[in-house]
Amino acid sequence: MATTAELNKKKELLSWEFDCAMGMRHEKKAEKVLQEIKLLEKELKGSAVKAKKKKDYAGKTYEQRIPKSVIVSKQYKNVFKSPRTVYDFLWANIVRGNMNNDKLNIKGSYYDRGKLACSFPLRIIAENCFMNIHTAERYIEILKESGFIKVDNLKIDEHRTQNVYILGWWCAEAGSIKEQLFLQDVCKN
Repeated sequence: MATTAELNKKKELLSWEFDCAMGMRHEKKAEKVLQEIKLLEKELKGSAVKAKKKKDYAGKTYEQRIPKSVIVSKQYKNVFKSPRTVYDFLWANIVRGNMNNDKLNIKGSYYDRGKLACSFPLRIIAENCFMNIHTAERYIEILKESGFIKVDNLKIDEHRTQNVYILGWWCAEAGSIKEQLFLQDVCKN
């Protein structure tokens, strides 16, 4: 019998195979892969402990590493003034649903296309993380160079631009949302 880790790895590979088959419009292949995934999930249910799942304001389920209430607290941000604070602020503000003030259309341009992203002016990031703008900018550069985030620069108007911070990707898998952060990919190796 395969270990839980082996089963999860096989499921991940099957999920990618399913996504590829759907993207290439091979319905029969996709249906076959989906059946394999369902059988694998039944086997996993018996052997694996489920991760704690949460729902965001859009009602979608996702795994949470640190409670959002901790990440957004002043105490947490005051103590952890580091690239981690900036990363956690960005993570806590990923756009996953419709928002009233989504002028850059982050949901439509990023989330609906499978990307986990958010956007804030550098000044707002610095204020919320209790640091000056230059420090926040340096920390974002560190996160970018390490591969933990990707940055798109959007033109707001003729003279202004704003960064969109992409932290990973998501896909629908067996009726729930699977989120994968670049941080997880980088730290696997």
